[in-house]
Amino acid sequence: MYKDRDIFYVYTIRNTATKRIYVGYTMNVKERAKQHLHALEIGKHYKKEMQSDYDKYGKDSFEIKVFTSCDNMQKASMVETIVMKILKSQDPKYGYNIGDPKGNSPLAIADRWRTYPRNWSDSRRAYYYRKYGVLFPPQYI
Repeated sequence: MYKDRDIFYVYTIRNTATKRIYVGYTMNVKERAKQHLHALEIGKHYKKEMQSDYDKYGKDSFEIKVFTSCDNMQKASMVETIVMKILKSQDPKYGYNIGDPKGNSPLAIADRWRTYPRNWSDSRRAYYYRKYGVLFPPQYI
């Protein structure tokens, strides 16, 4: 569990061969980088496009950098979402954040609310928000 005084880091993983990028945030950049690299090394990374590029270009074509730091998780999530939009990392041509709705940042929530099925009542929206932390069920993500 994090505390209010914890620092969160927004980081990027860039493939220098393809120029594709992944954006994420974490409290421990070294540990998170190890997790990503370990998953890539054993061929089990959850981002299949990143895994494919790792298999093709190798470890040396990936660089991990801290983009910025934030003093709480909400700010980190919002900055992450903004950076993803600026760098177009959700576009398969430019990045690896394909299919990432970016959970609970206020910017992502506002985007999802606008695309929420119009025939759903506010109480149904609230139910899914409480249950899943999103404003619509997983099949719409």
